[in-house]
Amino acid sequence: MSSKNTAVITVVGVDRVGIIAGVSNLLAQEGINIKDISQTILDNLFTMIMIVDLKEVVIESSDISEKLNKLGEELSMTYDLKLFTGYRSAIFSYPTKNKGGYADIDFFEYDRQSWNGA
Repeated sequence: MSSKNTAVITVVGVDRVGIIAGVSNLLAQEGINIKDISQTILDNLFTMIMIVDLKEVVIESSDISEKLNKLGEELSMTYDLKLFTGYRSAIFSYPTKNKGGYADIDFFEYDRQSWNGA
């Protein structure tokens, strides 16, 4: 995932018909590709997270945010656009019986795809 071309969009509000269609159509009109999407409805509360590719976008991210906020007013939803800033992997050691101790790690390697569920 290239951080300079990737953004995260979150959508939250009361569930209703047309939310995904409205957001998807707006993004398509601006040349924004949806790379991944997750949505769920919890007790009539619609939540959606999208990872989008901004590589082909010709307008500023502030203009995209403005258009999403306008759509949010029409659909009674809130939108948030965050530019992706990267990620870090880490190993944590949590004691389960006694306080203290340490972890001595000389080498750490992981398969990114298996960690990401792919």
